[in-house]
Amino acid sequence: MKTDGYGKFLIDGKHFYSSSPEWAGRELVVRIGAHTVEPLAPSGDPISTHIRMFGKQRTDNVDVRTTLSRLLQSPGAWRNSLIRKALPDRLRDEMDLLDRAGLKEALSTMNDLSGRYDFDTAIGAMEQAAELGRLTSANSVVLAARLATFEPEESSSVNLDIYDKLLESVGGVVQ
Repeated sequence: MKTDGYGKFLIDGKHFYSSSPEWAGRELVVRIGAHTVEPLAPSGDPISTHIRMFGKQRTDNVDVRTTLSRLLQSPGAWRNSLIRKALPDRLRDEMDLLDRAGLKEALSTMNDLSGRYDFDTAIGAMEQAAELGRLTSANSVVLAARLATFEPEESSSVNLDIYDKLLESVGGVVQ
C-alpha cells in the first residue's frame, strides 16, 4: 500500500489507517486480518495495529504513539493535531497556554506515560494535574502511577441480623 504525506493508507476506498509519519509517501506491506490491520516494517514487525473497520462511512484510525512521537519532533503542529482534538477540554486549554518548551515537555510526558501505562491513563493523569493547576511532569507521573495501580477495596457486606434481633426483642415484626 502507498502511504500519503502523513503516513496513512487507505483500505476499501474509505477506511484510513496510520502507520507512522516516518513512512509518509512510501510503500508498505499491510497485513489485513478479519479483525486487525497492521502495516509492517521491512523486518516484518508491525508498525502499528488497528481494529479493522467496516461499513460505508469513512473512518480514520490513528495510532496515538506514532502521532506523539511526530509531535515531539515538531511541536508547532500541536494546534492541528488529532491528539489535541481528542483531549478533554481542560487539558487541551492548559496545553494551549504552554510555551514551546513547556508544550514539548508535556508531550514528552504524555508519550512516556502512554508507553509505560496506556494512552487513557496518561490523559487521565495529565487531566487531573491540570485540574489541580499543576500540569508538570512530576505530578502527571505520580497521578498516572496511582491511576494505574489503584484498586478500590470491595465494600464488605453489611450484616443486618443484629437489627432484626433488636426489632424482635422490642416487639417489632420482622418479615
